[in-house]
Amino acid sequence: MKYADLIALIRGHESFGVISHFRPDGDAIGSTLAMGLALRAMGKQVHMWNEDSVPSRYAFLSGAQDIGALPGPEEELPQVIEPQEIIRARMVLEPDIAREAALHLDEENRKVLEEILKKFHAESKVGVITKETDRAFHLALAKASGSTMYVMIMDLVFKAMEQELWELILSRTIATQRYQDQNNMEHIRICEAILDGRADDANEFMKSHMAMLYERYWSE
Repeated sequence: MKYADLIALIRGHESFGVISHFRPDGDAIGSTLAMGLALRAMGKQVHMWNEDSVPSRYAFLSGAQDIGALPGPEEELPQVIEPQEIIRARMVLEPDIAREAALHLDEENRKVLEEILKKFHAESKVGVITKETDRAFHLALAKASGSTMYVMIMDLVFKAMEQELWELILSRTIATQRYQDQNNMEHIRICEAILDGRADDANEFMKSHMAMLYERYWSE
C-alpha cells in the first residue's frame, strides 16, 4: 500500500480495527498500541484485537488492557459496519493482496487457485456466480499472499458481509444476470495473472474489479 493511500484511508474513515499476528511478541503488541492510540488521538473510534491474549510480560504497557480477543465465528462484530465502508476498505487492500499473492504463490496455494479457476470457468459456462466460490477465491488470495494479517482481515471482511443487508444488495446487483458474466470474467483474469506470476497485472486487474464492484453495488 502506498503512503498516500494509507493517509487517504485514515482521513476518510472514522472507525478502525487494529490487529496483529497471533502469539504476539513485543513488536506486535507495541505496533498495535502505537497505531491504535495514534488513531484515537486523531479522534477515531478504534478497536484493538489479537487472536491470543496479551502476554503478561507486556501487560504493563499503557493501553494493553484495551487489546481484546478477535470475534470468534459465533460472536458478533462490535458494531454494524456500513456496506460502503467494507467495499472502500477492500478497494484499498485487495489490489495489494493480489500483487502479493502473485509474488509469493507456493505450490499448495497454486493448486487451490487452479481448482477455483476451474470453478470460475464452469460457472461462466452456465451463467452463474456463487457466493461460495467468490468467497473462497478472495480468501485464497489472502492465504497465497503469505500474510497472516491479510488472512485475518479478509476473515473479518466476510464476517461483516454476513449482515442481512448484504443479501438484499447482492440479490439486486451482482447476483443478477446483468453482472454475473462480467464478474466471472474479471475473476478469471485476476486468477490467471496470479498463477502466471504477473504481479503488476494482478494488482491492476483487482483494482479495476474492486472499483467496478463499488459501482455495481450502488447502481440500483
